[in-house]
Amino acid sequence: MPSAATRVPGQGLGSRAVRGGLAVLLVLLVAVAASVPAIAGPQLSFDLKSGRVYYQKDATKSWHPASVTKLMTAYVVFRAIREGRISLKSPVVVSKNALAEGGRKIGLPAGTVITLDNALKMMIVRSANDIAVAIGEAVSGSEPAFVAEMNLVSRQLGMRNTRWTNPNGMPDDRQITTALDIGILVRAIRTEFPEYRGLFQYSAIKLHGRTLRSANRPLLERYRGADGMKTGYICASGLNVAATATRNGRTVVAIVFGARSGHERAHLAKKLLDRGFGSKGLFAGPRTTINTIRRPAGVGPARNVCRKNGPKPSIESLIAETRTKPRFGVASAFQASRTGDRDLVRIYPAPDTGKTSKKNGKKKKQDPYTLIVGPVIRTTAPAAVALGGVDPAAPQGRRPSPLVALEPGVKTSAPGETPLPKMRPTLTIDGDVPVASESAVAAAKDLAVPRPKPAR
Repeated sequence: MPSAATRVPGQGLGSRAVRGGLAVLLVLLVAVAASVPAIAGPQLSFDLKSGRVYYQKDATKSWHPASVTKLMTAYVVFRAIREGRISLKSPVVVSKNALAEGGRKIGLPAGTVITLDNALKMMIVRSANDIAVAIGEAVSGSEPAFVAEMNLVSRQLGMRNTRWTNPNGMPDDRQITTALDIGILVRAIRTEFPEYRGLFQYSAIKLHGRTLRSANRPLLERYRGADGMKTGYICASGLNVAATATRNGRTVVAIVFGARSGHERAHLAKKLLDRGFGSKGLFAGPRTTINTIRRPAGVGPARNVCRKNGPKPSIESLIAETRTKPRFGVASAFQASRTGDRDLVRIYPAPDTGKTSKKNGKKKKQDPYTLIVGPVIRTTAPAAVALGGVDPAAPQGRRPSPLVALEPGVKTSAPGETPLPKMRPTLTIDGDVPVASESAVAAAKDLAVPRPKPAR
């Protein structure tokens, strides 16, 4: 053993330096771990413009989309409007087939006429399953024809691991997608049809004095820069959301599948959005894009386990994780020094369970979303929707054209997949004025298609 006189100079200092370096590395690892979302289903966060991925977990894993399906329904409608096949003033007639849908719906009687503009607000904001079917029938003539168009358009967008069987996301083992494919869809909607961005920003609609609220309110009203898009839930999928937010001209997209509660869904979406806005700096990570993520060859089955029956994270744990840790550690400190955004590295105080009432001195229960996402910072007046068609005296939109048949040889399902539903006869709308005719209303009332509805 070397004596003190023969010890190598600086050896002790070197050991302390190594220990100090390990301590710094440990701090960095803890800071990074604090920014990784909690375990749930597939997740994805990326930049809308560049497609650069900030975080992804199982982004190509097959999953049931639930009502996030309505984003695809909206996209097909937007394309039909652009092609002149239909307009926002065109009539949408509620058929018996549409009224037979389960889950959340408006419940208008069969034969009720509404404009496509109002129908879109009902479907997107309120997530009305019956209106989604009625919209599909108005655009493509029948629900199966619209579903075939959904699948065709999905393949054109490059959504290779998605298969649709209905326009609203009601339970169906064959209806499959991935977080990556939904990200591709969100990017297509926001880049191709920016004029419809406002439809996804309403947190409620108002119909005949009733205010019907969106399930996306926790983000729309509380997250800075939030501007859409859609939530969803069925038992087999858990709680899903595709969310977007824009700050300083930059839009971040967050996809969360399989959350076990509404609080966890909002918590995870917020963390993914935060990660995107905080990843622009020295520690931004590898430049993977949504186009370079490796994907499976086809549409795979999704695990059909009711996530409602699984363990749920406690509200206290979500609050503690959100409010007592710095968001992104050193990376955020670097970015904050460049942008002046102190909120990136803010250390939140211990959570407060409520405020003391001045009347009786008792503690009031505080909304958990205030502690998980933040206080309400913006509200929008409910979108006013009404029943009835367009006044014939109003300026006419473009006349809806009949559904154009698919080109010969175009397949609506890939080899080995479950065949898609067959098309039913087209429901035509007569007349030059874009208002529903008596014959169209009568046809809608008679369009009863009995079919079993799977339990939610």
